Amino acid sequence: MTNTIAYEGISWAIGSTSFRTKELNKKTECQLELLDEFWRKPEFVNQKWKANEFLQQAYYKHLWTNDFTVGNASRPAKDAREKTSGLCDIGVVDRETRKLTEVGEELLLISKSNNFKGDNILQIDSDSFLYLKQLIKTSVDVGTSKVRPFIILARVLNELKYLTDEEFVYLLPLISDEASYKNVIGKIKDFRKGECDINQTIYEILLSHNSYKQAHDLLLDADSVTEDLIITIMMNRKSPMYSKPFFSFFKALHRVLMGNDFSEKSMKILDKSISDCKTTKTTIRQILYCTTKNIINGGKNTFRPEVLKSVKSEASFRELFFKVCHVSKTLNNLEDYGDLNLRYFTMSDCLITEDQTIKFDTLPKIYFSMVNDSLKAISFSDSDLLYKSVELKDIASVFEIDSELFYRNVAKEVGSEVYDRKSIQIILDKKKYARFNKLVDEKFTDAVLLQILDEFKLRETSDDEHDEKIKQFVSSNSDGPTSFEYILGIIWYKLNGRTGDVLRFMNLSLDGDLLPKTHAGGGEADIVWEYPESENYPEHTLLIEATLADRQNQRRMEMEPVSRHVGEYCLANKSKTAYGLFITPYLNPNVINDFFSRRNMNYFSVTDTNQFVKKLLIASLETDNLKKLIEEHIEYDKIYSVMQDYFSTDERNPLKAQEVFVDNLIQ
Repeated sequence: MTNTIAYEGISWAIGSTSFRTKELNKKTECQLELLDEFWRKPEFVNQKWKANEFLQQAYYKHLWTNDFTVGNASRPAKDAREKTSGLCDIGVVDRETRKLTEVGEELLLISKSNNFKGDNILQIDSDSFLYLKQLIKTSVDVGTSKVRPFIILARVLNELKYLTDEEFVYLLPLISDEASYKNVIGKIKDFRKGECDINQTIYEILLSHNSYKQAHDLLLDADSVTEDLIITIMMNRKSPMYSKPFFSFFKALHRVLMGNDFSEKSMKILDKSISDCKTTKTTIRQILYCTTKNIINGGKNTFRPEVLKSVKSEASFRELFFKVCHVSKTLNNLEDYGDLNLRYFTMSDCLITEDQTIKFDTLPKIYFSMVNDSLKAISFSDSDLLYKSVELKDIASVFEIDSELFYRNVAKEVGSEVYDRKSIQIILDKKKYARFNKLVDEKFTDAVLLQILDEFKLRETSDDEHDEKIKQFVSSNSDGPTSFEYILGIIWYKLNGRTGDVLRFMNLSLDGDLLPKTHAGGGEADIVWEYPESENYPEHTLLIEATLADRQNQRRMEMEPVSRHVGEYCLANKSKTAYGLFITPYLNPNVINDFFSRRNMNYFSVTDTNQFVKKLLIASLETDNLKKLIEEHIEYDKIYSVMQDYFSTDERNPLKAQEVFVDNLIQ
């Protein structure tokens, strides 16, 4: 048996692919609450987490009984550890005890308050600011190095302004020390000029690590290639068994390229050997082949020309084999973690991802550019404050900046001659709406909105299937109800001719890309649309209430909350005229009846019965009605007028009045 070579990690990642969850904000907050509940149970309060499979299984059961997981894990204790590992990485849960840290307690408090509005220099939500501080403190091990991924990202964005998706996934995580930082920066610049490719760059970085250089030399210097040798040079961390298929791959590729045998039989054997390499089969084919069609019958034409040209001798063949195997494994790992890294980074709400690039939003861009010169000193170190709730300046003195200078720099960035916060905010809001309108134009066309409304309606029959499609349309970090409110906000924005401060009227948390994110206590916000006086209507407020509750539960779940929300708003704003509009995929006739009757009923304050509203005016629409408004390009002027007719109708039958209301809208 050939001597083993110790595996050496060459890339970093945050979190665990075993917990590659969607709705990351919501799931993080939910699990913190569940962990807090779990550790308060008398039977667990004094127990230790480490090496306690019984306790870990109990926690898994706790997750299951609270609908956090499906409950079919073959190894519940292992699944419990994996579910919490990502929380440990960012310091909201202690790795040893799996109990909430000081930071975790703070995040849980924010979540339970259901108030995420923040007051910080970057103008991001309070939970996002907390995540930013945690990401700044977070370090991971790469070989013998400590790396702070977010600090590396900040330095790279400061220097290069942006990263393409490829650069972010395949090159950024390869930075593990100052030498590789300079190397990767140079390679990205070369890559943008077309002077190098991703695969060659990865290969060169691999060979800069001792273990890979040792494995490379061992293969090229060997008198003969055996299965034991292949197992050794593949350095599989889990089991030698996973490396055995690569010996068959070596022999099959050797027969084809060195034996110049491109027959159908040999190509079939080669393709079978690649398939047996399991997780790397796709990336191996991407490196070797220039086509995905007719691979077996294509013979020599199947291969990339540069692959064929590279094989001139036994040594060059072994070089190619080593490169294909390890680059494909590295590509596979980087792809596996690329999405996960982005999910965690975007929790800071500091990044914009558009046009297949990743860059800082305006305020984070200015902030991190101001501290850039000092980031190098902490790039490859860990922080003893990961579990502590501290201010930015307490993480490191570098993060304390002059606020006046900050706003001067922001003003310069946005082209303003004044640098007071209010004036700058007006410009930033204009820039934000320019991005939002571009998002609406590209991602939420009328045709797409109609499709999404169909998915919301079909959701009643199978919410899991259609929720997944809705996530693809809207955001993976948003659940069904939150996405519904967001889509209704966009539709109403378009029906209003793109006037009105929709980003404020939608009482939702939005990420850096202006897409919705769901919180554990979220999903309860109304859309409160404020209308100034115009020639077609007086000043008023429209409270849009949305629900995805099915027909059977709608009366129980929504009839009281909707009228209460409208009533409490009217009580709190007596000088304002306000109306309610209830929108759902399916309307329960008793809900229509209840809202219709509210126009003749008082609504009383529960704390002071002398305070009351004489009537509540609430209209209702189904999503199919909304589709008609989109298709017919109905504007709000008409909607307002028809609503007034509905509120004042002499018709006593509420269902008949509803029918007339809908018919008049689309005439």
